[in-house]
Amino acid sequence: MNRLWVIAGPNGAGKSSLTRRYISLLTRLHVINPDTIAANLAGGGRFTADQAARAGRVALKEQRLYLAERRSFAVETTLTGQAPLRLLTTARDVGYKTSLVYVGLDDVGLSLARVAARVSAGGHDIPPADILRRFDRSMANPHRALPLVDRPLAVRQLPRSVAPYPSHGRPTPSLRKP
Repeated sequence: MNRLWVIAGPNGAGKSSLTRRYISLLTRLHVINPDTIAANLAGGGRFTADQAARAGRVALKEQRLYLAERRSFAVETTLTGQAPLRLLTTARDVGYKTSLVYVGLDDVGLSLARVAARVSAGGHDIPPADILRRFDRSMANPHRALPLVDRPLAVRQLPRSVAPYPSHGRPTPSLRKP
């Protein structure tokens, strides 16, 4: 059975940390992450907005290839646009089992602070205007994805946490199928 895992959440939520620590280990799937692609385009360092845009196109192309070849894989996304929802729809239509892991944050201030901490530690930056524009859409979209997934899971990042915590029914967001 082919599987698609979507690891989603706002900027700075800890998607990549979660994926590195748990998802990749547990599923052994190839992870398509536009940030990793952009860093590779930048020679392993911080990347530009142009490199990030190019990486997004490369990631979409790689997703289409994996679907066409009926290979299992995982993707990281902020879940702010239509592309991840289309990916889930297409995957379900061709017989994939789909899982959504949503890493939520309590507020946009935490998103801004976590990105700033990542930059201080040598990681990539996201302009604050982009974080502010994306946050509410990211937090609202898991409910649009729910009908498209076989296995939803919500993870809540606490202000001082570095490891994911289960949401235990808290509204960050509550991922329950209707």
